[in-house]
Amino acid sequence: IFTRVFEQAEIAKFSSLELKQYEDSINAYRDILNALNTAKKENFEEGLAEGRQQEKTAIALSLKRSGVPTEVIIQATGLTEDEIQKL
Repeated sequence: IFTRVFEQAEIAKFSSLELKQYEDSINAYRDILNALNTAKKENFEEGLAEGRQQEKTAIALSLKRSGVPTEVIIQATGLTEDEIQKL
């Protein structure tokens, strides 16, 4: 807590130019942090979608090998007939 108080005391001594530069650097830091967090979220969502697709494909392949009719596989997985035929 003392570190924080000292930092605030230092900031209070800034000239108007230094204060502007400090605020600009804080804003730049926050912008970069937000960009990184957005990129991580997008990559996570893409990975999740890709994983779900792979899971559907694995299930369809297993059902196909078991002799389950294509229509049933389509209903169970949501894959198209073409996707199932390519397995």
